Amino acid sequence: MMADECHICGDYAGSVDFCADGLELAKEIGDVSTAANLHVTWGLNLLEMEQYEDAFRHIDFAVDILSGEAHKNPCYEAWDDLFYALGMKLNLLYEKGCYDEAVGMRRLMEEAIRGMESSKDTPDGIVDMRRAEMDACYCCIAYTTGRNAEGDSLCRVVEDNPYASTPDGEYIRIPCLILAKRYDEALYYVRREKKLLQETTDTVNWDYINPHLQTELEAYVGKNDYRSVARVQATMFALADTLRKRERGEDALELAEIYKTNEKEREIERQADSLQRHQIVFSLLAPIVILLVLYIWYILRTGRVIRRKNEAMVKTIDELISYKGKFVELQEENIRLSEELRRICEISGHCDADNEEREDETGAGPEDGASMSKMTEKYRSLFERVNYEIVSRKLYLQPNFNKQELLKEIHIPANKFAALFREFAGCGFSQYIQDLRLDYAVRLMKEQPLWSLEAIAKEAQMSKAAFYSQFQKKYGMKPSQYRLK
Repeated sequence: MMADECHICGDYAGSVDFCADGLELAKEIGDVSTAANLHVTWGLNLLEMEQYEDAFRHIDFAVDILSGEAHKNPCYEAWDDLFYALGMKLNLLYEKGCYDEAVGMRRLMEEAIRGMESSKDTPDGIVDMRRAEMDACYCCIAYTTGRNAEGDSLCRVVEDNPYASTPDGEYIRIPCLILAKRYDEALYYVRREKKLLQETTDTVNWDYINPHLQTELEAYVGKNDYRSVARVQATMFALADTLRKRERGEDALELAEIYKTNEKEREIERQADSLQRHQIVFSLLAPIVILLVLYIWYILRTGRVIRRKNEAMVKTIDELISYKGKFVELQEENIRLSEELRRICEISGHCDADNEEREDETGAGPEDGASMSKMTEKYRSLFERVNYEIVSRKLYLQPNFNKQELLKEIHIPANKFAALFREFAGCGFSQYIQDLRLDYAVRLMKEQPLWSLEAIAKEAQMSKAAFYSQFQKKYGMKPSQYRLK
């Protein structure tokens, strides 16, 4: 019932769905007649979708089943189901222009009607209705094939049929009257049929457009009433546009393709095979996905560790640069106090200036422990003075600054020069200068955030390669990573 209702309302996709579900249930309970009727409805849906070959296949399948059931168990329902299937095939042959084959079906349809007549359970009026439907169809075939006399005879037979005079059966006259060119009579029954449909059903469907509006259009065309033709066509176009929007494009065609073989079990098997393949693929991909997740977790964890390490190193670098600045300030203060102490000693006559000067030139002096301690302290003071001069005057930023240039600026015993830097700077003179330039570059990175690293390296009198290499070696991170923090 739901499949038929959807078909009548123009929801062919929904009708196909109900046909498929109904066939599955009918197979489970062994209801052969219902299965055959569902095949007929399925064929009618395919007919509306213009899938004629598949529509014939479904209806022929239903006719074969119902013919066997009617002869095996002759009763009203069996004969009526067979007549219905035959009638649908007859209409389909008529629409496709297969008139000879349609005429050849009359014997089978007459047999079905006789079967209903002989059945004791046939409701009153049913035989008249089925005969009127058959005669009306063959009347149209006669007119269409040019056998007008036969058509006129059958048209009178239809009009004399009691069913054709009932409110539900008046519509059956309309196609015959149009082909007989009795247009005013046809329009009379068209208007009555339209009124009945508008009161009892949803007329926004393809079945209302064709045959109902289509027969009205044909009648007005026959009368040459083109104003009315235009009006009816406008209504048909508006309804068709609404139906196309409702169906969402090609949904019905897609479903027709999906279900065109009427073998849903095979479709289920294909789905099961597909599911099995998906499970196999998933079982193969799962370890890869797990490894990938673990790898990503490792990368993220390593990245967090590196970020924390870099953050700690940045803090250490900033503190180191700050301490070095404070250290230079302390050195300046220490040198000032040492100079002041020296002046006081000279005034009081307690300092052996000559001896100190001689020791500076020769590097020789007393050998006792107190004297050695005094010499170490003196060289420390000398290195602090040298370091202060280099840092405060930024001598390390001079392009050609070297040992010779420093010896010109500050008096240092030549034989103590290398030992002085190894002892108190912890490295050779060249590395000492590189470290000062690197510290200066770090300060620039903080003070000039818009400068490029290449510009900073150049300002610190370092090549870009040397800057990157020295920074990475000393701090264990790249300059760009330090700047991001």
